[in-house]
Amino acid sequence: MTSQKDFEMQPRYTSRCTSSNFRRFIIVAILGAFIILITVHGTDKCRDLFSSTTNIENAPENTIQARNQGFIARHTPTKEQNDKVLPTTAKQQLIEVSKLKDSKEPIDWKLPIATTQHVSKLPESKEQNGNGLKVNTNDSKKPNETTNWIEAFRELARDLREDDYFCPNKVERGQLKFDCNTSPFVVQKPCLVYSFGINNQWSFDDAMANIGCDVFSFDPSMGYTGEHVRPSGVHFYPIGLGSKSMDDFTPRMDNYVKKNPGKKWKIRTLGDLVKELNHSKRPIDMLKIDVESYEWEIIPNILQSGLVPRIKQMNMEFQIFEDTPPERIPYFLNVYKAMTKAGFKQFYCMPSVTLNKNDLKNKRLISECAYVNVNYAFRK
Repeated sequence: MTSQKDFEMQPRYTSRCTSSNFRRFIIVAILGAFIILITVHGTDKCRDLFSSTTNIENAPENTIQARNQGFIARHTPTKEQNDKVLPTTAKQQLIEVSKLKDSKEPIDWKLPIATTQHVSKLPESKEQNGNGLKVNTNDSKKPNETTNWIEAFRELARDLREDDYFCPNKVERGQLKFDCNTSPFVVQKPCLVYSFGINNQWSFDDAMANIGCDVFSFDPSMGYTGEHVRPSGVHFYPIGLGSKSMDDFTPRMDNYVKKNPGKKWKIRTLGDLVKELNHSKRPIDMLKIDVESYEWEIIPNILQSGLVPRIKQMNMEFQIFEDTPPERIPYFLNVYKAMTKAGFKQFYCMPSVTLNKNDLKNKRLISECAYVNVNYAFRK
């Protein structure tokens, strides 16, 4: 039987148990809410991290629609767009670019391999036509003015990091040379390939010949004195690509020229070569140019030649050397912009960039890039 004392103590005991359980409930609830908050926050971070075109299925709807069109536009998003669309990785890179732009300290940096940041449909070029594109690449600076070369260098490097075109099926044709094997840019037999700059590295040329293309390769620096045909079927000519046609071109001294010093080169414009080889009625399915920084003078000639609508794809190596005059770099940027405006859209690029604005000799850019031509319109 319960004593009077036990009876009096029972309510107090029950009250203590209830109070203790309530405190436990509150602690558990707080911990649970905290865990849920961390989980949701972490999930959002992961979603942001993988919401680029690398994982296109989780990308915003407008990104998926634009991916299907193939075009990728470079632009600087507004703050609202950053908050709603731009992935975390892109935000961080924009912040890093802003810091580089505003920094007054000497820098020595290398850019990583290109990644796509934002996708939208590009407007069609209205200035391109079959009679050639007028390119405004005149230098506005005096030869001794270098005030804008650093910003031009940085802008060119940033552009090379960002693709213009999404190619779902990139095929490597030799070392660091890519073919967008996707309609309407598929390269297949019968196909015509022009390859400039060989240095006895035939992997690209042989690979294109092996898929049934007629391949014509050119390089005046290798010591060959005559034409020949390789076992793969590649036709070789000891001729260089230039902005003018001449038989006594004096090349800039570099490691390639040192192999055969004092030798004059025979060079031709792309238009003249097409005529001399009787290819005026054929499209150029693939154009490869690796000419040790001469590309900056050759590109304007190609854009103005009327050949742009006949070039389906292009592999280009861009180079800026330590001894390149800094005042030329804004001109290079204008050349690149004119090329992309003419219709050449980048789907692959691997830039290697070094820059120190306090040491003019400590600058270098080497970039292997691949392009499709959205203005390709040649018909047999």
